[in-house]
Amino acid sequence: MNIDEFATSTAQAATPWPAIDRTLIAETRPPPVAFPLPVLPDRWRAWVEASAHAFTPVDYLAQSLLSAVAAMCGGGIVARVTPQWSEPLVLWQALVGGPSSGKSPALAAARRLLEDFEPPADDEDNDDADPAPPPAIRFDDSLHALAGALRRSQRGVTLWRDELGDWLAEAGQGRQRAAWLAGWSGGEAIASQTGCWPIEVPLFPLSIVGALRPEHLADTFDAGDDGLATRFLYAWPDAVACASLSDRPADDASVRAMLRRISALAAAAGSPSTLPLSADAVARLELLLPELRRQMREADGTEVGWIGKGAGTIVRLAGLLALMRWAERSDADELPDEVSARQLDDAHALWTGYFLPHARSVFQRAGAVDRDRTARRAARWLRRAGLAQVSREDIRCEALCRSVDAEGAEQVIERLEEGGVLRAIGPAKGLGRPKRRWEVNPALR
Repeated sequence: MNIDEFATSTAQAATPWPAIDRTLIAETRPPPVAFPLPVLPDRWRAWVEASAHAFTPVDYLAQSLLSAVAAMCGGGIVARVTPQWSEPLVLWQALVGGPSSGKSPALAAARRLLEDFEPPADDEDNDDADPAPPPAIRFDDSLHALAGALRRSQRGVTLWRDELGDWLAEAGQGRQRAAWLAGWSGGEAIASQTGCWPIEVPLFPLSIVGALRPEHLADTFDAGDDGLATRFLYAWPDAVACASLSDRPADDASVRAMLRRISALAAAAGSPSTLPLSADAVARLELLLPELRRQMREADGTEVGWIGKGAGTIVRLAGLLALMRWAERSDADELPDEVSARQLDDAHALWTGYFLPHARSVFQRAGAVDRDRTARRAARWLRRAGLAQVSREDIRCEALCRSVDAEGAEQVIERLEEGGVLRAIGPAKGLGRPKRRWEVNPALR
């Protein structure tokens, strides 16, 4: 070490290191953000709070409740931003957690709300059917069966899966992938199945809700399809450490009545009821779009595609919140006039303040964020190697086995610097071009 390097190293030694980002060296995640219950209208929030007993987090119940409201709408109600941009009120939702974390009770509670809305299981045409058929709700069905269910309900289909991992691994394979993707946007789909005639569906609005196990995320994402994963809203709360044994029952009847009012507003997907955004809400959304583009530029891996769906998802959430607020009023019989700016703000707060950090935790655990995945690999090598200093070529060649180029190594080093693993020191002097070097946090060794 020459005099200049010694002076630089001595000065840095006097500067405390920041804490190491634990996600770079262990299978941990930041403390999860709590679900913002105040965004839910009063009576809906009361149902969530009353149902949150016996170790069931409110996150799962709120997620399941939103899925029930989306099931009432499907493609039968759309939120309109402009004459050229409308969003079906369809949601894809994943409840992430280990065994006995409360996922199943939350899903079961929402299923009970929907028991009265299921159409006949035979899906045959019925001349005596109601003018506004109920939504089709199916459990663990195939794509072909879901498409057939639209013969009875023209507004859309909701798929409930106790285990989404298998579905994600299978749905991204083969010809069915395009049909599943069409379900999220409510577009045209062709559902095929061995031994059955293909079913052509001109409009296929499909909501999905189910559970994912954290320990299976890496295998699920490796075997599955990023395009499908980017469409889900993820909720991954910590397990509840205490149980409420209150005998105060949740008011299922009241929530069913509100769901029934929303269901009565929905039309067929081919000629849906329209819920426009107010002028103030459109102006607010226009201000948010550049921020979403900035977040996309700063992201990588699966997170880029997830954020890319953000604007449409925020519009959908705003539409659902507007309907939930409307359904609480006993004097209203027609579709709400518009989605207000406040409801758009609530939807944006829910997306950016809750669903975004939860999605990032899922993608990081799954190894679907490229820079974090390679940075974790480099951090593990640094711990094993026990070096005090490294160069870019050490990271590129030794830690990452030349799997990235020089620019990729710089990006990994930048992430390690952000995470408190490395910090730059003066370049080593000698023959040729000086080489930059980085000091390794002693806490890693």
